[in-house]
Amino acid sequence: MDASLTALGPERMSLMRSSGERMDIVAAFRSVDQHAKSSVGPDHIWRFSAKRAMIENAALSLCIGGDVLRAGVGLVDDGAFSFQSPAPGDDVSVAVRLDARLLATMARAAPTSARLWIRSSRSHFPLAWLDSSDIPNNFMTPERLEAILARMSRTPWDIEAVFPSAGKLHMLGWAAPPKGALQSLPSVMVDGQPAHVLSHAATNTSELYWPFTVERELGFYAVADNAVRDDFVRIELSFAEDRPNPEHRRFPVYRYLGKVDQLGLPPLDNIRRVSGQRANQVSYFNGGFSDFNRFKSLILEQSGRRSLAGLRVLDWGVGCGRLIRFFIEAGAQCTGIDIDADNIAWCGENFSNAKFYAVPLMPPTQLPGGEYDVIISSSVLSHLQKPAMEAWLGELARLLAPKGTAFLSFNGDGTSYLHGSRSIAALNALDTDGYFDEWRSADLDTVIDDKEYYRLTLMTDQYAQDAFARHFMVDAIVRSVTSGHQNVAVVRRR
Repeated sequence: MDASLTALGPERMSLMRSSGERMDIVAAFRSVDQHAKSSVGPDHIWRFSAKRAMIENAALSLCIGGDVLRAGVGLVDDGAFSFQSPAPGDDVSVAVRLDARLLATMARAAPTSARLWIRSSRSHFPLAWLDSSDIPNNFMTPERLEAILARMSRTPWDIEAVFPSAGKLHMLGWAAPPKGALQSLPSVMVDGQPAHVLSHAATNTSELYWPFTVERELGFYAVADNAVRDDFVRIELSFAEDRPNPEHRRFPVYRYLGKVDQLGLPPLDNIRRVSGQRANQVSYFNGGFSDFNRFKSLILEQSGRRSLAGLRVLDWGVGCGRLIRFFIEAGAQCTGIDIDADNIAWCGENFSNAKFYAVPLMPPTQLPGGEYDVIISSSVLSHLQKPAMEAWLGELARLLAPKGTAFLSFNGDGTSYLHGSRSIAALNALDTDGYFDEWRSADLDTVIDDKEYYRLTLMTDQYAQDAFARHFMVDAIVRSVTSGHQNVAVVRRR
C-alpha cells in the first residue's frame, strides 16, 4: 500500500476496502498528494495555500505519521500557525513556524527522514506535506539537543503560584528533573516541613524550558499543612537524585502571602524595565526577596560574618530598589547606581537612608575608588556588549575596597544555551566564541538615548571566567543563583 495513504486514517481505509471504491480514492489521493507537496524557507517557515473551506472553522494539526506535534484552529494565529486571506472566498496563505522545539520533537520522533503532514478536520486529504530531509539548515538534531541538555545540567525550578485554601497552602510549580529521573516528582519543603506533592501539572514554563519538555514532565502540584500567615514562606525543592551531588546546590524561594499593595512598591512601568514585560508587583517583590537571600548567603559564607550590618554595599544596576531595599533593612550602608535616571529618582524619593546616583552608559563614575566592601549586580552583565562589559568590570575593580568582594550575575552555560537554543546563529556563536550579543532589548528604550546599547547577552561559563580574570581574582562561579537561573561570579580585587 502507498505509505502516504496512512494520512487517511484507519476508519477511512476500512470504508474504502468495504465499499469497493479503493482505486478511485487512491488515484484521487495521489493527485492531491502531489499537489500538496510544499517546501520550507531558510527562515524555517513552512508556507502553502489552501482553500478557505478547508481552513475556516477547522481543527488543524501538524503530524508525523499518526503523531500530532502541533494543533491549531483555522484562521486563528498562534505560536505555530498564522494565516493571511486577501478576501472572502480566496485561497488562504498559511505559514507554519518550525521552531527549535518542534524540530527537536521531530528529530526524537523520527531521527531519519520522515514525512510531515498538515491535516484539516474538514478533509481526509493533507493540506500540505514535506519530507523532514527537505528542511534547510535543520540544526536541531538529536545530537544537538543532547549537547544543549548537557550544558543545562543544573536543574532549574520555581514556584509559580502559592495560595491558601481551607487552612493549607497550595502550590503550583515546575522543576526539570536531573538525568535518570525523567518522570520523578520533587520533594518540597515549606518552612522546613514537608509538603504533599500530589501530581504532575501543566505550567507556564513548558515553552521557555522546551529542551526539557521534549522528554520530561516539568509541572507539579503540592499542598502544605503549614499554618497560613501574612508574611514570607520559605520553599525549598530537591530531587532524590540531587542529594549525593554537592554541585546541585539549591537556594530557596520566598513567597509573600500578605498584601503587596501596602508595601510602597514602584509603579509597574518602573518594575518592568527591571524585571521584564511580564513582571508585576508580586513577582517583583517575591523575586527580589529570594535573590536578596541568595546574595546574603554567599556574602556571609565568603566573609565569615553573621550579619550584613555595617557593610558598605554598592548595588550596580539598582533599578527601582528590588534588592537594595532588603540590604537597607539588614543594616548595610548602601549605595545604588544605574543608567536609568528615572528609577534612580524613584529610589531617592523612597529610600532616605541610602545614596543613589545616575551614571553614564560607559564609565567612569563619580564614585570614589576603593570604597565598597561588597558590590552586587543582578542581570546587568546579561545586557552588555563586550566593550561595555570590559569597561564596567574595570570600573568595578576600581570601586572595590582592597579586601572587598563582588558578586556579579551573568547568563552562563545553562541560561545561554536555553535562550540560544532557538537560533542557529546563537548556538554557533556560543560554541565557537563563547559569547553572543546580537539581540537588542527594548526594555530601556524610554530612558536611554542609545537604542543599541541594551542587549540580551549570552555567554558560556568559560568566557565569563576569562573575562572576570582579566580584572579580578576569581574565587568561584556559583550556578543558578539570581532569578533561579543566572550564575554568580564571586570575585576579589587583585
